[in-house]
Amino acid sequence: MKSDEVSGRGLPPTDYDLMSRVYDAGRATPDEWVLEWRTELSDHLMSSQGPVVDVGSGTGIWAKLIADWFDIDVIAIEPSTGMRTRAAQTRPHPRVDYIAGEAENLPLRDKSCTAIWMSTVVHHFSDLNAAAREARRVLPEGQPVLVRQAFSGRHDGIMWIRFFPSALRIAERRHPTVGVVVDAFTRAGFRNHDIQRVTEIAAADLHHYRNKIATRADSTLELISDEEFERGLEEITRMAKESGPEPVTATLDLLVFT
Repeated sequence: MKSDEVSGRGLPPTDYDLMSRVYDAGRATPDEWVLEWRTELSDHLMSSQGPVVDVGSGTGIWAKLIADWFDIDVIAIEPSTGMRTRAAQTRPHPRVDYIAGEAENLPLRDKSCTAIWMSTVVHHFSDLNAAAREARRVLPEGQPVLVRQAFSGRHDGIMWIRFFPSALRIAERRHPTVGVVVDAFTRAGFRNHDIQRVTEIAAADLHHYRNKIATRADSTLELISDEEFERGLEEITRMAKESGPEPVTATLDLLVFT
């Protein structure tokens, strides 16, 4: 499965070296806002001896969290030099190694890891089938792949989507369906899968949410017009002025393979 099948035919790639400058401002949250993910991951990682592989680790947000939560070694694999540099500068950790690499060719020995974590990255893989085969290669029998993702047809838990109409259309093209991902991992030899929805806090309130979205630190928002982006920001700003201090939440899927 090549990139035009998963990422959306004809759409340009994201410059993550450039996005690394604003990524944390747009995507990072206080640790306590994502504690539901710790609860969900504990069944799979609490007894792991490590290392856990964070594929497409970006600026190290999840690599550091997993290392802290479960006192475990994490190998954070990221193709973008800018993202890795930012991670090393802002999230150095004695149990995290930031390494250059791609999902389709993991720089790891066979059966050398105890779990793989993929957070909102499968739509960036150039070859999903190859990535699934690599995951199978580096994991011993029975060890899990944990996929945190917004899947095509399941974007209702992401608030900003409603403010940018073409962004939803692009996301539906770029993000694979659950079935496509399950098929790829099944072909690679994973026999079981389970999916559940997990809710996190995205921002303290709508005003804070608007400021995060304004960074445009999401690859889908990079693909819409500047005019539509500004119109959407104006609508969020208007709503923020009329809303109270309630936190803004986001819901994504956790797809687990063994």
